[in-house]
Amino acid sequence: MATVLLGSVSTEVADHAPCPVLVARRPSVHRMIVAVDGSESAQRAVATLSAWPIFGGLAARVVAVAEPPPAWGASMGAAFYPAWAETIGSTVDDRRARLADIGARACEHLGSAGLAATTELREGAPADQLIRAADADGADLIVLGSRGLSTLPRLLLGSVARSVLLHAPVSVLIIRDAKERVTTDEPTRAPTGAAAG
Repeated sequence: MATVLLGSVSTEVADHAPCPVLVARRPSVHRMIVAVDGSESAQRAVATLSAWPIFGGLAARVVAVAEPPPAWGASMGAAFYPAWAETIGSTVDDRRARLADIGARACEHLGSAGLAATTELREGAPADQLIRAADADGADLIVLGSRGLSTLPRLLLGSVARSVLLHAPVSVLIIRDAKERVTTDEPTRAPTGAAAG
């Protein structure tokens, strides 16, 4: 229950903060996982890490995750239309190649900024694979973009960022753009026990 409550507070802050949010679960950072997927938010995270001198010299593993096609789609498609399986396979291969290129470019960008960067391509559910990569690499921090949904009055985290934030046993840094700041008149909830003004 304590973990659930802490998670809800952290996600509320990450949802509404007009700046990057660090949820610190470790006392220091020696190695980090940097999530990339080609999105603007992921590119912004890489650019931010490159610009912040505090991360200079740290080891960074750039991780891109290729999501496999649904098992039911592949099996049913192959059964009813054999060419479908070939199409799915080609699409997955193209996606992997694109993600590998995205990871390589992000790795080069971070390396030019003084980080000891390497890259890895994984396959599976993105949030799960990022957490597994952190565990396998002995990382202290996972860095990812917010992918906030700007069409909503409250700018919520993307599902991957939220899942990593709630389930990762290491620190999580969520990079969001300043223009994502909530400008509505929606009141924010006061912390439990706060004095009424």
